[in-house]
This record gives sequence, C-alpha cells and structure tokens, in this order.
Amino acid sequence: DIGSTLGRMSMMLVRRGYNRRKSNVVEMAEMGVDCRKVIVLIPMWFSYLFGCVFGAYMQTLLGVNALLFPAGITFTVGMLYTVFRNTIKEGLKAFERERLSYRLQEMKDNMWRANERLQRFQEIKKTKSTDQLDRKESKMVIELEADFAEMCHAMNNFQEELEGIYESETSGEDGTPRRSDSRRSFPSGFGKI
Repeated sequence: DIGSTLGRMSMMLVRRGYNRRKSNVVEMAEMGVDCRKVIVLIPMWFSYLFGCVFGAYMQTLLGVNALLFPAGITFTVGMLYTVFRNTIKEGLKAFERERLSYRLQEMKDNMWRANERLQRFQEIKKTKSTDQLDRKESKMVIELEADFAEMCHAMNNFQEELEGIYESETSGEDGTPRRSDSRRSFPSGFGKI
C-alpha cells in the first residue's frame, strides 16, 4: 500500500509539473487523503519491522518461550478492554449524543433564520402588485419553500433516528425497560419541527 500510494502521489506531482498548471480541487483532495494514508502506513510498517527484529532476537534468547511475550501483551490488552469496555462505550455514546444534539440544534437555527428571511420576502411580495413581481422572484420563492419542506422532512427523520438510539439505550436486550436514569432521557431541546 505504501508503494502504490507514493507512486500515485508522485504521478500527480509529475503530471502537475509537466503541464505547468496548478492542481484542481479534486487532485488536492486526493493528495491530502494519500498523505494521511502514508502517515498511518509508515509507522505501521516500522512497527512490523521492529516486531520481526525483536521477535527474532527474543527467539535466540528464550527459544519457544519467546511467544509468551506477545501472548502476555495480547492478554493484558484484552483484559483491560474487557474491564473498561462499558466505560469507554458509554463515554463514546455520550460524546456522540452531544455532537448530534449540537448538530441538530444548529440545523434548526439555520432553518429558522432562513424561514424568517422567506417570510420577510413574502411580506414584501404581498405589498407589491403581481405585475411588479418578476418570474425569477416567484420561482425563487417556490423553490425555497420546496427546499424548506425537504429540510423539515430530513430533520424529522434524523430526529426519529436519534430518538431510536435513545430508546434502544434505555431498554434492555430483551426489550424490557432498564432502571430509569435521568442522564439517558431524550434531551428536552428536541421538539418536532
């Protein structure tokens, strides 16, 4: 993967230099993704190389017992994961809930601001005679109203999915409700639009 990624990046740079032009947005995005991929792959390769060399050295010192070293590391990490799994899982879920709540509120705020603009435009439209309105303005209002309807529908679907996440967390695996916990209740800021 490292070789193919570096080859792809070098070909983009050669093409850019040969054509004496700047890279377009897609090429720049691809270059950024490839750079991040290489940043992940190179340490993995060095870790693999280190593990091979270290394993060969331990084999010469301990023989077959050298396998106890990676087995011990795997056992320790597995036990830590087993002990802290629920804590980590709950922390990640809480973080995701906060992020989704913030995003939903931001979407609602943007929609209400745009809706207020639309209402102001409609008030202005009412004061003008129909002869004064041109076709572009009328078409814009119709498109804007359709966009709002789609936005409301998408936001309600998003909210229902979010409520489903909260409901699945508050019920047990067999479908029976768990002990009530105020931290697990659905936030009050999530009203239907």
